[in-house]
Amino acid sequence: MASELRAPVEQRPTSGSPEATADEPQDVLSALTVAGDGSETALQGSAATDSTLSDTRALRVAVLDPIGRGSLLHYAAKLTEALAALGVESTLVTSSDGKARLWSASVRVERRLAGARREMTRPRRAAAYALSVAALLRWLRQQRFDIVHLHESLVPPVDALLARVLEYVGLPLVYTAHDPDHDYAARMSPSRWSLRRRSLEALYRRSRAIICLSRPAYSHLVSVKGVKPERVVYIPHANYLSLRDGVDIDRAGARAQLGISGDEKVILLFGSLKQTKGLSHLLDAFSLVRSSEPRARLLIAGMPRSGVNVVEIQQGIDKLRLQGAVTLHPWFVPEERLPLYFLAADIVVLPYLRVYQSGVLHVAYAFSRPVVASAVGSLVDDVRDGRSGLLVPPGDSQALAEALCALLRDDAARRRMGSYARRMADENQYSWRQTAKDTLAVYKRILAGDGSH
Repeated sequence: MASELRAPVEQRPTSGSPEATADEPQDVLSALTVAGDGSETALQGSAATDSTLSDTRALRVAVLDPIGRGSLLHYAAKLTEALAALGVESTLVTSSDGKARLWSASVRVERRLAGARREMTRPRRAAAYALSVAALLRWLRQQRFDIVHLHESLVPPVDALLARVLEYVGLPLVYTAHDPDHDYAARMSPSRWSLRRRSLEALYRRSRAIICLSRPAYSHLVSVKGVKPERVVYIPHANYLSLRDGVDIDRAGARAQLGISGDEKVILLFGSLKQTKGLSHLLDAFSLVRSSEPRARLLIAGMPRSGVNVVEIQQGIDKLRLQGAVTLHPWFVPEERLPLYFLAADIVVLPYLRVYQSGVLHVAYAFSRPVVASAVGSLVDDVRDGRSGLLVPPGDSQALAEALCALLRDDAARRRMGSYARRMADENQYSWRQTAKDTLAVYKRILAGDGSH
């Protein structure tokens, strides 16, 4: 099946084709071009004129990370590093150079994007991002990059315009859809959701290739979003083994810092708390677990998002009388503290109701932790049932409780599955070198079919 998902990338239309019409909101277009001192006009004709990329010059790639933190920054930084190891002149363009260097000291980092700063209001954040993108467009052409590779969309109307301008000047854009569904509808007005949806569709159309990280994401992009299959490439989510680099604390030390007793059995739910995360089902399941495992503790760590709020989470905990058994950290966990949570855990739980792929799964594997996960999305393939963890039906609190209890009672099984999970993380299909090789193949196919290079 993988060979079907790695089909050649089709040629994209030029600026004179019907698809190059201005279907993005004109006020956004005006704001960006004015703010950038006429970026679109100034860039016209500035693309490289070589008929082919010279064999004597390394491929130059700008990897754009507009989020600037967390797993997306890690992914972009590690990909940039792995591409450089293959001889690509890769540059990470982000909103946070310091955090990127936490993982990849050798990577060239440019802080040229205004990222997701929570202290700013949404309109100010969007305006700041638009201004930074306007300046970025000029810089990209000055640096003579061959490919621009965007990871996720921070402000879809602005990113759709970025794609439009890049298409206009002949600079190919590759887009990695980490979340092709963009689960924001629960907290948006219908008009805002419609604008976001249309902008993402425009971004998909103007990207020369779209990379996704799971087979379910591939199917969604093709069957639901209507993207032509020859422009979608599936590259498996790479490992997070580097998160262990330089960690000099053990399980006991991690628990001491988190205020968790050494004799408790800890179940960790980690990452953004979305409605699709399955938190309410997990709380119901944990209530059942506690009736037979009184030393069990549920550790919840992550920022509430998409219609989930702390008050409702706490009310759910109180209703089930779990106050003394649940540790709730409803905030973004900085990268330097992430290892504490996984080292402190005995099991990592992934009770998703819906998901394409899970970065948390790969973090758990890096720290040799077994998982109990819903049989949804790529988890069906990435969790080897009975070997790296246990799979349960999504939304089934009883089955989830039984699987958790089974692992909590069997120390040997947890150690065995944890060791197997760590070996999985070492497999070639999850290596950054393989991810970079697959990504480089996408770049080369695009340039081979593009007359401007």
